[in-house]
Amino acid sequence: VLHHRYVLFGELMLQQYVKNFSPTFLFLTGDENNRHGTHEFGLLYHLEFFLVAAGLYIVCVRRTFRHTLPAVWIAFSALPVALTVTSPHTLRFASAAPAFALLSALGIVFLLEIVGKMWSKKLVVIILTILCIETITYLHFYFTHYPILSATDWQYGYKNLFASLEQLKKPNQKVFVTREQGRQSIYYMF
Repeated sequence: VLHHRYVLFGELMLQQYVKNFSPTFLFLTGDENNRHGTHEFGLLYHLEFFLVAAGLYIVCVRRTFRHTLPAVWIAFSALPVALTVTSPHTLRFASAAPAFALLSALGIVFLLEIVGKMWSKKLVVIILTILCIETITYLHFYFTHYPILSATDWQYGYKNLFASLEQLKKPNQKVFVTREQGRQSIYYMF
């Protein structure tokens, strides 16, 4: 009973499922695959950690359909990822993005209710300022550093390699390219 394949598969699927809700995956580093994430930023902004937490608090307290819908949506969005080998996976978990936005919105509404009218404008300015700073930081990293750090993951350089090989190659000369960076021959043929 303990080592039955259904029990082992069930445990594995549960582990794969839970990995999608890791704070490291959601807020810090994102997907391990450099083509699905940057390794420097998670799927959500750092500020959203607090907003999603506040939204989850509202879901637990108010338990109406409209409040629980984003949490249920996120819970169901993680199921396809749990069925695969690679978990967590940004692309397979992308269907949860609108639900996280709704959960963050619930968190903002809750925080505005707590602080009252006197502080609500200041809170909105603070949240918008932090989101602008995080967006600018992300865009700077994405357009400046990420292309260099992830060039090999996007097969950058193959076109230049094969163009220069054609110029340097002498008639009837064989040229060998190692497979250290993958199987480049397919890029040469097509």
